[in-house]
Amino acid sequence: MNKLIRLLLSFNTKERARFKDYLNSPFFNNNNDLVKLDLLIDPKKFPSSKEKQEQYKENLIRKFYPEKYPTTKKDICPTDLTGLRRMVSQLIKKVDGFLLQIQHEKESAENTRRKVDGYMVRKLYKEAREISIKENKLGQGAKFNRQYFWDSYRNQEAIFYLNVIEKNKADVGKVVTPFLKFYYSTMLLYACATLDQSKIRNTTYDISFIQEVDQNLGLKIDQMPVVIKIYYYILQLLKGVDEDINFKKIKEMLFRDKEQLHPTDIRQYCNFLLNFCIRRINIGHYDYKLERFNLYQEFLPTGIWYDEVHLRPLIYYLSVRSALAVGELEIALETITKYKEYLPKDYKKEISQLCLAEHSYALKDYRGAQSKLLSKLSKRDHFFFVVHRHILEVKILIDSDGEYEQIFGTLEALRLYLGRQKDKNINTNLVATFEQFRDYTTRLLKYNNNPNLRDKAAELLLDIQNASDLTEREWLLEKASKLLKKRW
Repeated sequence: MNKLIRLLLSFNTKERARFKDYLNSPFFNNNNDLVKLDLLIDPKKFPSSKEKQEQYKENLIRKFYPEKYPTTKKDICPTDLTGLRRMVSQLIKKVDGFLLQIQHEKESAENTRRKVDGYMVRKLYKEAREISIKENKLGQGAKFNRQYFWDSYRNQEAIFYLNVIEKNKADVGKVVTPFLKFYYSTMLLYACATLDQSKIRNTTYDISFIQEVDQNLGLKIDQMPVVIKIYYYILQLLKGVDEDINFKKIKEMLFRDKEQLHPTDIRQYCNFLLNFCIRRINIGHYDYKLERFNLYQEFLPTGIWYDEVHLRPLIYYLSVRSALAVGELEIALETITKYKEYLPKDYKKEISQLCLAEHSYALKDYRGAQSKLLSKLSKRDHFFFVVHRHILEVKILIDSDGEYEQIFGTLEALRLYLGRQKDKNINTNLVATFEQFRDYTTRLLKYNNNPNLRDKAAELLLDIQNASDLTEREWLLEKASKLLKKRW
């Protein structure tokens, strides 16, 4: 009975009504007793104590057989109790069947949507290609690779491919309107992704192919659909044009028009904006901590960062850190507990423990934070989580006046780990950011423990202030400032 009640309570109003229809359908159920039992059960009134549960079951039997038990004085027949258990078991199987049916419908709908989307993309490409050939802008033998164009925007070969298409494409005024919208939004997506990656990796890409699109759109951007507007302003943002103004403009459109946008586009917009926020924070623009927090609060509940049914562990961790960074400790703890169940099974315990350690550290409960870090990340050797675990441990040890040897040992472990990543497919610019943190912390540690080197604290403070891209800058500046006055 308890399992049945839990299942029924998990239904929303619409699902509960659909389940009643499911039971009444002769195709799915030919046992009218189950229909009657479902009508009599009110899961919200099911008691928690075992004694009251037995009474609840007896009352259920009396309602089910009113002619057999006209009064409450007559004892319930054991056979009827057995029959109730049998019906409950059968009803649970019907609930399981109903849940499978819902899942099948969702998968069918998704497969249909993908087929329709694929058909539309192929149709638009065919129309554009025919017009291009008719206008003698694209030769019969020219390549028009849909797979590169659609799926591989982070691939440099795709950027080259789009460059070729841009040089050979038809006059945009003669291309059908649906394709024009798709074309511009996709081109802008490639350009934004390329610029975003170039800033993350500190490398330069050739995006000359976007100049014509940029110029054409700039003159008539106000008349464009919102999907193109947002990509266009993100491109300007990443190019360094009126960054703060364009950020606010994008955010306003995104919050206002999110119902008009596809979840995939919303996820792309948010990822671009979050990367921008992180870069601004790392160069000392701390007001972007609140902007980052607001983005996570607005869009985390929408499900845009879910892989099918699971929340991406990195998004879970970063959303908790964003709340802690602006002092919203209660929201951070609520996020940890509320979204833990949506993590993949392998990450559920360990990443939530890391988040709880971050929360304890924010409360200055250093002992509690240290105890939560005792659980290792085992086989989930995720670069980002391992590095931040080391960084958190260093901060805990220093803030709690830990032993010099222990702190230095943790920094050395971080150095060795970062060194091993250089031969792997890890963003070298990101590795360098964490190496800067380790170098500055090592210098802080040496100057603090050697009075003869204490006069170099001013030089260290200046180096931290002028570092181009540095994680935990505020914490390092705080420690360096204290070192200038006295030992921390």
